[in-house]
This record gives sequence, structure tokens and C-alpha cells, in this order.
Amino acid sequence: MALIAYLLWPTWAPDASSSPARLPVSIGATLFNVPTAAIRMKIQRHSGPQERIDLSFAFPSLEASDVPKHVSADTVEETAQPIDRIFLSISAHHDTLAPDARVRTIYPRYWSRHRCPDRTD
Repeated sequence: MALIAYLLWPTWAPDASSSPARLPVSIGATLFNVPTAAIRMKIQRHSGPQERIDLSFAFPSLEASDVPKHVSADTVEETAQPIDRIFLSISAHHDTLAPDARVRTIYPRYWSRHRCPDRTD
């Protein structure tokens, strides 16, 4: 009886589920595969459509940065945090001009050589 109980006893341990390495996120009409560790706000860590997403990458490698260590007011002097982060926000542009339309319509005004008659340079 002990042998049967030993053989039938479960030997596996429950594993904690880990988050996926990348999340498919759509912002506006554009799909991004974003590294999960790079998302700064916990509420933004879900797949699907979003209005905006805030990301943090290590510089200069541009890898997803590690979780920052907790610093209290007592230990802020002792543990100086290195400034090696790049922060990026991606948001939908809704009714603004697309970058290619901006280049064709707005920027040529600044590149033109026409001068205003009242201006002397």
C-alpha cells in the first residue's frame, strides 16, 4: 500500500506564471511588440489597443531596463542611482498631421528662401 501511495503522490510543484517576453500593443492603427519589462506603468501591461504607452530602456544598449531598487529618504544619499535610462512615450496622433504630411506642408515654409518684406536679416 505504501508503494502505491508513493507512486501516485504528486511530485510537481506549482510554478508561478511569468509574464510574456513581449506584448502585442496597438496604438492608433499601428501594432507594436513591446518588451514587457520596458513598460513603466503597471496598468499599461496588457495586450490590445491603448491610447498611450510609457517605456523605459537602458542606455546605450536599448534593452529593457531592470526594476529600479527601492530608495527611501534615509538611503537616498548612500545609493546613488545611475542615470542610464531613456524614457519613451508612444501615443496615437488622432487628428494631427502624419509625419510625411508635415514634411510636405509645414516644414517647407521654414526652408523657403522667400523673405518677408518687413524683415531685414
